[in-house]
Amino acid sequence: MAWKPITRVRGSSLPRPHPRDALLLQVTVKVSAYPPREWVEYFQHPGGMRVFGDTVFGESVTVDAQEAQIGHAISKIDNRIDRANRRYERDVLPLLRTREEKKKRAEAEKEERLAAARVNPEDL
Repeated sequence: MAWKPITRVRGSSLPRPHPRDALLLQVTVKVSAYPPREWVEYFQHPGGMRVFGDTVFGESVTVDAQEAQIGHAISKIDNRIDRANRRYERDVLPLLRTREEKKKRAEAEKEERLAAARVNPEDL
């Protein structure tokens, strides 16, 4: 399983007015890849609790922030990306790699059985 940690694409931040709160902005940044489902869960539930207003959609992340706090919001995104990467690497990747290794072993055993079962025409 090839895994590259997700990163924020530098220079991709896009602040826009919040649709429901005039005192907030929504800050959207692009990320380096479409994150796996488990990674999205780790990003959206840091410490096991849902952070409302923070979403991952495809290859973008959106958070709510006050206008004066945009830099802090982007820093928060970077920290949460890093935490989600570490949790994914700790909790999910080992399981995926084990599953992949089992599948490869099963395929190799199947090929060995097939090779052993093949009849050599000279043996007939």
